[in-house]
Parts: sequence; C-alpha cells; structure tokens
Amino acid sequence: MRATIVGVGPLLETIRDETGMSTTVAGLLTTLPVICFGVLAGVAPRLARRFGIDLMIWLTMAGLTIGILVRLASPVILLFIGTLVIGASIALANVLVPAVIKRDFPQRTGLMTGVYTMCMVAGGSLASGLMVPIHERSRLDWRETLALLGVPALVAVVVLIPRLRLNSRSRESAESRAVAAPRLWRSGLAWQVSLFMGLQSFIYFGMGSWIPTLLIDEGLSDARAGLMWSLCNLAGLPFSFIVPVLAQRVRDQRPLVVGAVAVWAVSIAGLLVAPADYTLLWMVCFGVAGGSSLSLALMFIVLRSPDAAHAAVLSGMAQAIGYTLAAFAPFLFGALHDLTGGWEASSAMIGLVLVPTLWSGWFAGQRRLVVPLPESPASRPRSR
Repeated sequence: MRATIVGVGPLLETIRDETGMSTTVAGLLTTLPVICFGVLAGVAPRLARRFGIDLMIWLTMAGLTIGILVRLASPVILLFIGTLVIGASIALANVLVPAVIKRDFPQRTGLMTGVYTMCMVAGGSLASGLMVPIHERSRLDWRETLALLGVPALVAVVVLIPRLRLNSRSRESAESRAVAAPRLWRSGLAWQVSLFMGLQSFIYFGMGSWIPTLLIDEGLSDARAGLMWSLCNLAGLPFSFIVPVLAQRVRDQRPLVVGAVAVWAVSIAGLLVAPADYTLLWMVCFGVAGGSSLSLALMFIVLRSPDAAHAAVLSGMAQAIGYTLAAFAPFLFGALHDLTGGWEASSAMIGLVLVPTLWSGWFAGQRRLVVPLPESPASRPRSR
C-alpha cells in the first residue's frame, strides 16, 4: 500500500516539470493520502462492525486498484482525484490490519506485525528505487509508470476473494458493541499512542516525500537520488521485522523508542549539515529509524489493547489523530523551501519534531492497557 504513495516521490520533479505545478501544489500529491488517513480512520471501525473486517479489507484493495487506474488518466485533476481514492482505500485498510492481527494471531502479534510492516517497507523501497529507472529506460510516461503500482493491488483483490466466505460480521459486531469509543478518547495512554503514530508519520512523510528532490538539488542525478531513497527503505526492512518481535518479548518498549529517535536524529542532522557527503549513511539511518518507528507505532496499538475490538477502535483513533497531524508535513516541508529557497529550515523543523516524538513514545512504551482487562467470571468473588 505504501508503494502507491512513496513511488510518487522520485517522479515528483518530472511531474512538476510536465504539469507546471509549484513545489507546494506538487506536495499535495503526497499530502492528500495522509489527509485521508486522518479523516477516514475513525470511520473504519464502524464500517467493520456493519460489514465485517474481511469484506472491508477486500473493498479497500479494490478501491486502491480503481484509484491507481483513475490516476492514469490525462487531465491533471484526475491525478488528484485518483490520489484521493488511493488515500481513502489505504486509510481504511491501515486501521483494520492491526485488529486482524490481534484477532487472528493473538500469540504472534509481534511476528505478524513485523511481517506486515516489512511488506509495507519493502513495497516502498521497490517503488522508490524502480520508478525512475523504469520511466527513463522504457517508453512509459510518468502516469503509466505509476500505474504499474496497481499490479500488486489487483493481485490482492484476487487472492482475498476466498476470505469473503469467512467474513465474520456477526462476531465482530457483538464484540465491538462492548467497546466505548468515547472512553478511549479520554485515555491519556490512547493519546500518547496516537501522538507517537502521528509524529513518526510526520517525520517520515514530511522529509521522506522531498528527500529525492533535496538530493537532486544537492547535485545527485534523478536516478541516483531515487536509488538513495530506495536504499533508505531497504535499510529499514530488517528492523521493521525485528523491532516488533522484540517489542512483544520485552516488558518495556521505551529503550526501543529511544534508539529509534536517536538514529533518526543522526540522519536528520547529517542531511541538514552535509546532505551531499556520506549520503548513503544518512539514508541508511533514516530508513532504520523509519522502519523501527512505524513498527513500534503499530505494535503499541496491538499491545495497549485488551482485545481485537479495542484494537480496531484504538487504531482508528491513533490513525485519525496521527495522520491528521502528519498530513501537514509534506506541505509544510515544501512551503518552507519555497519561502527560504533552501532545505535547511525544512530539515530543522523535522529535527524539532523529534522532541515530542520521544516524549509520546516514552509513555506509550510503558506496559499498560488503554482499558483494564475484563474480569473473568471465575475470578469474581462469589456472593454468599
């Protein structure tokens, strides 16, 4: 899913040149999906209660395929409409996957979250690394190149068809009726989980959307800048798998948060001070921190929830708040560049965001639940 958004970054300069967009307007191509993540995240648990999680996930993959095809059309307005459809589809799927992991793999949440996160990072890495070479070495224009990202989505639509027979609408509805969503919105822990989700997304989408363009401005070729971004995502692959497995096994996830934020600080400082020197090192650090932080954010949703129903509601809350916050990142990053004529102010802004990221992750990493576990009948004292 991430590939359909990340894949735009390496081609953003080409899109700007051929359409005449400003940096700020072009930034909307990466901002609109994140806005959808925030606006629609709270709707996903209600849709799952009504139609079932399995059916909803299948519909999101179908919507993702349609959005990619719409983005293929020539008028520029359809590029933005297709981007909105893509964003809406991913927004719903993002919320529901943690609930599926909690429901179907309660004893292997770390492993399955790692697999899920690793697949997202791998998709982003392949997309960012292959878009420019495919565009330059084939007869495809940038629209047709982006349309290739629809192939995995179409495969998912076909593969998930058998799951429709298992659509557990009634069971999920019964469990979810017991969840009091307003109670989670009053939970300090739920807010800390949500802020960590949003702030790590703010950093990744804000700086990540513009890193290829930043490197091109520093003298790298389009292909090399895309390669650096691809290696960045590739570096995060093993950590996106290992970190959630470790997170499930340890009682306190705060050391993992500190480590991820520290590596991110090294990367951002390097890109701020010497982006053209040791570029590979800064990109590797950015990828390691990004993969670790995303997997931690998803694990916090699973680990801080007592059951699948609460996981769906907390996931909706975390991603609604988180991605609403993160939606402004690519726009602000590009706008600061337009205002100052350089990337220093934009990079410094991202560096400052690390402070609240560390704070929210520190508290979200403590072993607690957003609501107490329900008391089992056997544990209740018997009345005499």
